[in-house]
Amino acid sequence: MGLVCAGKPSGFNVWSGDDSFTLPLMAVGGYGVICVTSHVAGRSMKRLIDAYLGGDNDEARRIHLGLLPVIKSLMTTAANPVPIKSVLNAMGFAAGPFRLPLVPLTDEQLQSVMTTVKAAGDLITFKTGVKVA
Repeated sequence: MGLVCAGKPSGFNVWSGDDSFTLPLMAVGGYGVICVTSHVAGRSMKRLIDAYLGGDNDEARRIHLGLLPVIKSLMTTAANPVPIKSVLNAMGFAAGPFRLPLVPLTDEQLQSVMTTVKAAGDLITFKTGVKVA
């Protein structure tokens, strides 16, 4: 991605499609992220980006490292969008059912993902102020 950012024409923005690459991509000239994790941590992702753009690399890194376990859990437990829809449904948001070939998480998988989400504490927030922790 560094080579892409280094060779991009003026006015061309490079976006990350992988939540875990948000901060590293911005560090090499990327613009932002198309983000699954923002469904449960949108305010934190915005703070991460704002901190980086404002020169507060320590805060950007703190948020980035704090969200990495959530990102990993959402991206590796099952095929996207199963984990994020499962989390949203479990939190009372109507994310809807799954259509084949997608199937719900097992109880054990859901418990594992929810434990990881809850462990992120205040990084998991919504514009409405709802928190999972």
